[in-house]
Amino acid sequence: MLNGELNPQLGRIPEVREIDAHLRDKAFRRRLFGCDFDEVQDCLAEITKRYKAIIASLVPLQGQEWQMQELQERIAQMSQESAALNSGFHAWARWYEQANAALQAENDQLRQEVMGLWETVAQKKLF
Repeated sequence: MLNGELNPQLGRIPEVREIDAHLRDKAFRRRLFGCDFDEVQDCLAEITKRYKAIIASLVPLQGQEWQMQELQERIAQMSQESAALNSGFHAWARWYEQANAALQAENDQLRQEVMGLWETVAQKKLF
């Protein structure tokens, strides 16, 4: 059981199966009025030690699952931010191309006007 519910995955853990087999095979010596309580306490201490070892080995995995989920969330967030930046970059690139084309057209027009003025000045000097 895990968190009050049956969990078949626990049965797949070799150490859990070892503990189960150990408990099934356990027979306590009897004293005058029942079990040898020292032997029972030793058994329970051993079982507790084994379960603590299993739990200690699983805790890092749980931390890794949490870290993996956090990383996946961060990757998803970064993907969204990247898509937004990419979209913004494309919008900026279109604006830049349009502005650059407009400036080149204006520059060509100004060159023509300057050349026209130079021709006018040159003609006035010749006459």
